[in-house]
Order: sequence, then structure tokens, then C-alpha cells
Amino acid sequence: MNILDKPVSIFANYNTPSNPKTTTIRHFLTSTKYREVVQRIRAIEDKAERDKLKATLPAITPSGVFSYRAADCLLNHSGLICLDIDYKGNEKIENFFELKEQLIKIPNVAFCIKSVSGAGYAVGIPIAYPERHGQHFDALKRIFWGFGLVLDKACCDVSRLRGYSYDPDVYLNEKAKVFALCDEPKKVVTKYVQRSRTSYTQQNDPLAACLNIIQNSNNGERHHALLKSARLAGGYIAAGLLDEAQAVDELENEFGRREFDRHYKPSRTIRDGIAYGKLQPIREQFAAVQIDQPLGYPKEWDDPGPVGYVPTWVEHTPQSLGLIQATAPPMTEQDLINIFENNKHLQE
Repeated sequence: MNILDKPVSIFANYNTPSNPKTTTIRHFLTSTKYREVVQRIRAIEDKAERDKLKATLPAITPSGVFSYRAADCLLNHSGLICLDIDYKGNEKIENFFELKEQLIKIPNVAFCIKSVSGAGYAVGIPIAYPERHGQHFDALKRIFWGFGLVLDKACCDVSRLRGYSYDPDVYLNEKAKVFALCDEPKKVVTKYVQRSRTSYTQQNDPLAACLNIIQNSNNGERHHALLKSARLAGGYIAAGLLDEAQAVDELENEFGRREFDRHYKPSRTIRDGIAYGKLQPIREQFAAVQIDQPLGYPKEWDDPGPVGYVPTWVEHTPQSLGLIQATAPPMTEQDLINIFENNKHLQE
């Protein structure tokens, strides 16, 4: 059977990981059913609005048939890996929008199609060892980097989605050569790190402080840890110490894409946590803002206050702040104080 006619799973939209049906890569790439929707998306200038409409389109897992969109739910690998080459990250390529003409010259390319936004390309390559999917990707990433091109790192995930797109000049190559090169995984040296009140930080890096909350959590605490980490990130973002786009990307990767897709809508929990964190008095702490009225608790956390002083903590919930339904137990002000205490040296 030709690689383009191998069965793959198709999902109703980007946010529905269950109840997949089966189609073929050829049929999906050549369908014109949603052509008008794609044309509308490409005419929209606002990215948020584009992404919202894009998420309603059907999508396939080009690397195989799945019972559920997760790596451990793979039923049959299609023998193909799909690479995403986006304009973002490749802005230095002056002729990026003519890149397709060069990509189709590669004998291993089975298909090449413009992305739904029209500002990127999806490239399908048959691989020799489906069980070594990730190592094939590492080799391809290295080779394309030699061409000066950056691949979307999420393509190493065998359950990676490829959304519907319309391209009247979609390239299909039934005689594509199989790519056999694999890069051996690098050995990871694990060092024991003693957990302490300051273990959330690494070389005074705010992003490391957020990531380590997830890394140091137990399995049963990971969902709460994700929200807690996002809230801390929101404070660093509000203080101008962390880039929001980088924080969202790194937190999502650290949490794990399979868990993230299964339990949450993409980026929703992280973005909600960041928004919540921005509302906390973190900016004032970093900027040392002078406050005329007493805050109701000692200015220095370690100061017990006047004799007989008993602080009263007020618990804030997302609902009380006008946000959406909480996805994890809410943080109290004491939780935030503990975080500040553990990261106090970042403020110096």
C-alpha cells in the first residue's frame, strides 16, 4: 500500500481527543470540503480570532491510527512523520514563502502543503523505523537546521495533530524515498538535588523557579502544581522578569503534552493561572511600591509584628476575582507568601 493511502485517525476538531474516525492522508490533503473556511482564516488579521476559527476544523494524526489522541494510545503507525515549518522562528529566510519549491525537490518528501494560515508548511516523510519515531525526528531536525530551517519541536510527538488546510497546489509524491537515519538519544545525567526552601530556583532564573514547581511535584499533585507554577509565572511576567509566550510554551512542555491534552483545553489552564498571578500583589513586591495604607500584615514576612498581633489571611478564589471556574484548589495569600519567601533572592 502506498504511504499516502495508509489509514490515519481523524478528529472532529483540535479540542476533541476522543472518538476518532479513519481516513487516508491522500483524502485528507486533497479534500476541498472546508476550502471556504480556510480562505476566511487567511483573511483574518487578528491571530486570536484566526486560532479560534482554526480550532473548529477537523484534524488528523498523520503518524497513525489512535484509539485516543495520546502517544500510548497508538494502534498502528502509518510509517510517516509530519514536520511543521512555520514562518515564526524562520523569519531570517528571505524567500520563505517560496520555500515549497525547494522542499519538494527532497526525494524523501511524500507530501508538502501550505498550513491553514498560509504562513507555513507541513511536510510528510516516510520513516524506516516507526518505533524510533522520536529519533527519526531528531535526525531530521538536525538536517533541516543545516539548511537554516527550524522545525516545530512538537513534531517529535507521534500523536501530533495536523489540522485541515486547503492548498490547490498540494504536492504528493507516491515514490518518496524512506528516511532511515536516526539520532541516538543523548544520555541524561541525573543529579540529586536536595529539596529545600530555595530549591525552586536555578541560577536565579525566574523560569526555572516556575518549572521546578512542576518537576518537584508528586504525580497526584501535578495538576495543582501546573496552576501554581503558572500563577508564579504571572507574577514574574507582571514584574517584567519573564516573557509570557516563553512561559506558556515551557510550562506546557514541562507538564507533558499527553497529560495536558487529556485533562485541559490547550493553554487554558496555564493562561488562566498567569492571569490570576498577575492580579496578586507581586508587582508591588518586586517594584518596592510605597503603600500609604497598612496592608494588614507585617511588611517583612519574618517579622512577627507587634506583641499579640495575629494576622488574618483572606482566601481569594478565581470566582471572587471574576475569573472562570477553578481547575485546581485555589491558592491562599499564605501560599503566595510562601512562594515569595522561597524566591526572595530573586527580588534582590
